[in-house]
Amino acid sequence: MQIPNKPFDGAREDPMLLLGLLPKPLKAQGYFDLRGSDAANFTAASAKTLPAGTTLYRVYGGSAGQLGGYWSPEPPAPGSTEGDWRSESAVEPIWNDGTKMVKVTVKQGLTVPCWTGGIESQPAKIKDAAGTVKIVKHWFLVGGGTQFLLPTFQPNFSATHLDVEDLGPTPWAGQSVPSGVVDCAPAVALNDLNPENPAEAHARAVAGLATALHALSDGLHAQGEGAEAHRLRGAANTVTGEANGFLDAIRDGPEAVRLAAWGQSGLRRRLELDAFGNVAGPAQAMLDAVVMSAAGLKGG
Repeated sequence: MQIPNKPFDGAREDPMLLLGLLPKPLKAQGYFDLRGSDAANFTAASAKTLPAGTTLYRVYGGSAGQLGGYWSPEPPAPGSTEGDWRSESAVEPIWNDGTKMVKVTVKQGLTVPCWTGGIESQPAKIKDAAGTVKIVKHWFLVGGGTQFLLPTFQPNFSATHLDVEDLGPTPWAGQSVPSGVVDCAPAVALNDLNPENPAEAHARAVAGLATALHALSDGLHAQGEGAEAHRLRGAANTVTGEANGFLDAIRDGPEAVRLAAWGQSGLRRRLELDAFGNVAGPAQAMLDAVVMSAAGLKGG
């Protein structure tokens, strides 16, 4: 049963939270670097080599693609709920519909380098009727599960290293619980922001990233890359919602800013721009700057 004012299944009110690593790159000999913006999504992270035959699983849907970077060691159990998955994996409904499952197996004769560790908590987020992202105060996705980050950003990695098996719908597909809607007054306008104020400068940076992603999507569409353009447009729309939500947070005060920044410190995991290869290169540095800024605003 949906608890009154609960934003969505899996969110918990004022729980004990799991804090992520500092957004600093991690290096290990023989492994790809774990970017600072990815490190912030882990409570702890270590480099690991997956042997042939290793299986991993991913829940995806909507703007979340089938072969993204983040994976789980086990599939959702039969009879499990969407809330079980969202709580343990700290995956917001606005990032991932969570309606489909896929399994990958490391091909025979090969190994796969990866980073693995625990999942950081996330503040609960929804979109209002206008598509603006809202932080729901006092509600969180606790996290605490285990995640694996694979180098799917490398050209042809999935095709050469992984056998892919579609597992069909998730156990809860078609049983979604309606999310709440937060009503609020108009937010601060971008043109009114003071670039000398850290929070307001951050809002401008998020808006700039959204603009860059929209431009990249338009460029792909013009080149006839319709599927990739659509996926990148989804990422652009996500960041646009984040920019609008952060403007609301500035209006609502310092605690709202801190929570909004906390949510945005995990943007790299959500957007998975690495999957677009060099096409998204111009936006990668902007994304890194946004994530670093968010980490500073959320504090320790």
